[in-house]
Amino acid sequence: MSDVDVLEMEIQNMKNDISEIKEDLKEIKNMFNKLDDRYPTRREFKTVVSVIWFVATVLWVIATILSLSK
Repeated sequence: MSDVDVLEMEIQNMKNDISEIKEDLKEIKNMFNKLDDRYPTRREFKTVVSVIWFVATVLWVIATILSLSK
């Protein structure tokens, strides 16, 4: 085999590998897109946690005021 044939074969193998990697990346992107629709994102989760802490704090303040007023 000549050097040119070897190089052509290597290039073809690289092209095949790159196309396979591209297909795998598309599958991974699709998986993540499906997960985004299914589960809350960090930003949404952080907002919910903040609201829960705010409500808990308000309830705690009200309970403290009511217990002190007795």
